Amino acid sequence: MGEVRNATLAHDHVFRYALWAMRFKRFRIETYRAISEVSLAVGNNLIPLIGINESGKTSILQAMLAFDKASDYYGRGQHLDYKNKYQLGDQTSFIRAEVVLESEADVTGIIARAQVSVKDGVVKLLREHADPTNPLILERSLVDKKYRWIRDGIEDTMKERLGRAIYSGLPFVLYFDDFTDRVPQKIEFHRDLSKKRGYSLRKSRHPQWQRLIDELISRSTKGKYTVKTFAEIKDRDERDGLLNDVRDVLNKEIIAAWKSLREGSAALGDDSGDLNLKLDYEGDLSKSFTFMFRVEDRASNSSRVFKITDRSKGFQWYFNFLMKLKFNPKYKNKTSGAIYLLDEPGSYLHSSAQEELLRELQRISETNTIVYCTHSQHLLDPTRINVAQVRIVSREDGKVSLLAFGEAGVPNYQGALTPLYDALRLRSGAFNRPVERAVITEGIVDFYVLRMIAKYCCGGRWNTIEFIPGGGASQLRDLISFAIAFCSRYLVLLDSDEEGRKAFDTYTKAFGDDQQRNFWKLAIPGQSQDVRIEALLCDQDQQRVCQLFGSSNCKTALVSLYFAPEESQRAFWENIHGTTQQRIAGVIARIDQIASHGSANAPKHELTV
Repeated sequence: MGEVRNATLAHDHVFRYALWAMRFKRFRIETYRAISEVSLAVGNNLIPLIGINESGKTSILQAMLAFDKASDYYGRGQHLDYKNKYQLGDQTSFIRAEVVLESEADVTGIIARAQVSVKDGVVKLLREHADPTNPLILERSLVDKKYRWIRDGIEDTMKERLGRAIYSGLPFVLYFDDFTDRVPQKIEFHRDLSKKRGYSLRKSRHPQWQRLIDELISRSTKGKYTVKTFAEIKDRDERDGLLNDVRDVLNKEIIAAWKSLREGSAALGDDSGDLNLKLDYEGDLSKSFTFMFRVEDRASNSSRVFKITDRSKGFQWYFNFLMKLKFNPKYKNKTSGAIYLLDEPGSYLHSSAQEELLRELQRISETNTIVYCTHSQHLLDPTRINVAQVRIVSREDGKVSLLAFGEAGVPNYQGALTPLYDALRLRSGAFNRPVERAVITEGIVDFYVLRMIAKYCCGGRWNTIEFIPGGGASQLRDLISFAIAFCSRYLVLLDSDEEGRKAFDTYTKAFGDDQQRNFWKLAIPGQSQDVRIEALLCDQDQQRVCQLFGSSNCKTALVSLYFAPEESQRAFWENIHGTTQQRIAGVIARIDQIASHGSANAPKHELTV
């Protein structure tokens, strides 16, 4: 027992800080509703799930939520119902997470939390995973709701003991459903002194908000009070003083963030920036009572008090989002590594507000993972979303599958891909203002490559060119129509593969010989066809970019390069091979010529690289 006590010395310090270095790497979902087996890698990025209605997008989010015990009371636990209604008999369901331990300190924290002797053989096994390249597998069975460390050679009771300890140190998982997840006007509490917390969760319609208020009161009083002890305060002035402390924390954590967001844009709503939040209560504290959030608006000469639900949809969404983030019991004043699951975020927001929301989600995703379902093209802006991270959800023969964007064939998934293609066409919004010169690219990868060339290889000469990505060679008709109507000079750049050549003929026929001078195909001397954008890079540079990102596909690697830190991009482009420099120089010269003069003579309208 002495060794166990030694292992748990300074446990609070170890548990609270060291364990937060742990992070999720991947989720594996097995036999959850219509999902037989799917896998999703995570890690500080935005991951959109797109697909037609009833394809299974929400099931994937809810399965990931079911991994997190702290969220079991969300929505009365409906996400824990894992059974496939089309199958009879007993069923099992497992959600597994690949967990990365960053250092030996994480192992020490797990040992302390599990109260394992430092001489126990499992400690050696744990230390094998004190390496980011060797994640461990943590499993939660939805049958018995228990966690287990999946590792051979360990007895079941120890697997569960260590599983609980590992889970306790993981970042939190948060779920937001825009259709059902609303800020309640009142949060009811029913006193039950048989419960440690002093109230019943099961009798409430909003158990998650009960926990949030409990954590809010605790955080505001540095752990001195909870809902239970608040209800036991006899003096009204003392209760009011406590609620004043709560008000101060709400305004520091919520309103300050709202004001900061509005400084960049007011698109999330027309709410005043001069707001105050407070928490009120009513009812008999010895029996049943309710808490209500109120907003004081001091924009006019006379302040007015409103319910949260009386404010703009943007403010309601952001309040809901921040409350569940910052007053989640696992928050611990640190958010990095968390998993955010958003079902149709911003569905009730105006398109401009959705665009602002996407910018905010992109900022949060720099240190967290955001997985979200959407049908909105405004949340799929290709300048902010790495298309390599887009996942297509489909259901065939009753089974749900998950595909990377690059693995999906367009004919088979045309319906699912519609919002993404609409997002690409949204770049035509550039034509809503005067545009001197525009280059319409066949696809998003072409767009990314030319944007990088413009930034690192052109010395600023292309700053006045608007690059517009298309949704494929055959999907450019609308963009060309916009360009003809609104643009002084434009260029359509196609690959010279079969699809590109066919599109060239189609657009020439549709828009006439007069516009044909603006349609161009990539070409390499001596290679008459199948020249694509990656051909701008010589073989050596193609291999180099693939090695940088561990990819066997050059296009995929170029997408990763576009979303890499600026210093990584600059280092790549400043060290390209002489052959690549010559090819890019040829493209730059031709685009300069075409975009400046509207036409140029070249055989077969080929833009030679």
